[in-house]
Amino acid sequence: MGLDSVELVMAIEEKFGITIPDEEACSIYTVGEMHQSVMNKVKMSNTSSCMTQRAFHLLRRNVLSQFGISRSSFTPNTELEAVIPKAERREQWLKLQHSVGAVRWPALSLSGIAGVVLITSILVIPLFVAWYCTARLGWSVGLSGVLLIPAMASLMFVSRYFVRPFETEFPAGMTQVRDLAYALVADNPQLFGSEPPTWTDEEVWSLLCSVIKTQTGATQFTKDSRFVADLGID
Repeated sequence: MGLDSVELVMAIEEKFGITIPDEEACSIYTVGEMHQSVMNKVKMSNTSSCMTQRAFHLLRRNVLSQFGISRSSFTPNTELEAVIPKAERREQWLKLQHSVGAVRWPALSLSGIAGVVLITSILVIPLFVAWYCTARLGWSVGLSGVLLIPAMASLMFVSRYFVRPFETEFPAGMTQVRDLAYALVADNPQLFGSEPPTWTDEEVWSLLCSVIKTQTGATQFTKDSRFVADLGID
């Protein structure tokens, strides 16, 4: 397996609290085969998981209190965009984490524009400074080059603080309240007792898709999709 495959398997193991042996992982070629492998290892139920239900009720109780939306408008199928609009989303997202008592919580990502600004600042500004020092101040190319790398590293570190307010995008694959409930159970089982969570087929598939989207960046795939040929995982 390549590094991408190893990282994907590790992410799936961590999310579901299971272990996929190396020999088995090497024989998994499609998304459907991975789905079946996970289902064989988690505790399955024919009805909706009690822990998932409790996660939904925990989220609903805190969302209704925090955002003041009506009870009827908050269902498992409610779009997260409708619950937490982009305005002040980062602050409200972290506040919701605190209110539900989650130790681990899905991280928001940069919007496309913020990502472009960050990359541009990291690449263009140091290059401009190096050009200015060489062409205008008469510094040697070698000296300017020596300063270029630490300058870019420093700018990358500082830029992270400036772009944090622009981290407003929900994680890949997390679009509805049910997706957040699944993630809450998987990442914070201590909130719902010591027993391992039970899962339905739908819950396993939804959470698995979320992990695959986060790890690979792929947004469209089916159970027949191949990890290497279709999703580009080495």
